[in-house]
Amino acid sequence: MSTVDPIEGRFGQVLVSGWISETPDTGEDGAYMLLTTPDQRAHITLPLVAEVLGLKSAAGSMTMAPAADTWVSIDGTWATLHAPGGEKFARPMSEEWASLAGQHSRVVLAIGYAPARSDEGPDEYMNRVLPVGKFVVALVPVR
Repeated sequence: MSTVDPIEGRFGQVLVSGWISETPDTGEDGAYMLLTTPDQRAHITLPLVAEVLGLKSAAGSMTMAPAADTWVSIDGTWATLHAPGGEKFARPMSEEWASLAGQHSRVVLAIGYAPARSDEGPDEYMNRVLPVGKFVVALVPVR
């Protein structure tokens, strides 16, 4: 599990974190990246982020191929999510995370539509939002 760092931008404060878990399509371990926010308007702002990235924005949906200009780059252990229009979300991840992302040439991107709490990591956050479907997931290529 990676710690969470806030990034300020046109979507307000976005929290980026990562973890390793079974992927939804193969069941093998894969690199996950989570975007969320502590803002109480998460249910409004983060579906807009999903749309900008070319994802299906309906809560609970999965996108197999996002917009062509949505991708992740790995530089050492730094992971950068590149968005259409040049927006970037970057943070350091673990060596294992970076290795799995490169090995599989993709990242499972989760965008949470519920506000994040300061006391929870990505695992706890997803355990809270999964049962109520307040998220979207996409398979994002690594280039």
